[in-house]
Amino acid sequence: PHPLLRRPRFAAPLLAITLLIAPARAAATTADVPDLAAALDFLHFLASYPGNTLFSAASGWLPAIVGVPAPDFLTPFRPRERGYVEGFDLGLARVGANTRRVVDSGLHLLVGAQGSVEDWSAHLAAHLPRALRADLDNGNRIALRNVNRQDVTLAAFRAQLAAATDLALRQSLVEKIETLREAQSQRETMVGWTEVALAEAAAPR
Repeated sequence: PHPLLRRPRFAAPLLAITLLIAPARAAATTADVPDLAAALDFLHFLASYPGNTLFSAASGWLPAIVGVPAPDFLTPFRPRERGYVEGFDLGLARVGANTRRVVDSGLHLLVGAQGSVEDWSAHLAAHLPRALRADLDNGNRIALRNVNRQDVTLAAFRAQLAAATDLALRQSLVEKIETLREAQSQRETMVGWTEVALAEAAAPR
C-alpha cells in the first residue's frame, strides 16, 4: 500500500500521496509526525476493508472500497460498482452557461421516446457553435480582466523589491514576482490559443 516511507516527498509538509477513505474525501498525515511509521499504518488501516467499514459506519459517509457495506440511509446514493453507470456526461456543459443550455435543452432529442442520434446531431450543429464561441469569448474576457487585476499586485511587489535591503526578503519578493508573471503568461497564452482556434474555426474552408 501507499504511501511508503521510502517514497520521496514533493508536497511538504504533507506526504505526496493521500489515501481515499470516502468519495471526494482523503486522509493524509504531515511528514514531521513523531512516529511516521505508525501514522502510515493508521492511514493504511483507514483504507483497508475493516477500517473503511468502521469509518463509513461512524462517519455516515459512503465507503471508498468496493464491497464495504454502506449505512442503510446511504444505500440509495451508493454508486454502481460494476457495469455501466446510469446516465452520462458529455463534458460540454462545463464550458459555460450557453453551452450547458444548448446541451440540456436538446437531450430529449437523443434519449426521449422518439429520440435519435440524427436529431441530436442536428440540434448540436445548429446551436452549439454559437454557444461555444460565446462561452469561450466570455472566458477570455474574464481571464484578461484577472490578469489586469494582478498587475496591481505585481507593481506592489516590484516597489517593495526596489526598497528592500534584506537578502531573504528580496529573494522572497523575486520568487513572488516570477510566480505571478508565470501565471499571467500562462493565462494570456491560453487566451491567445483560444482566439486563434476560434478564428480558424470561423475561417472559410
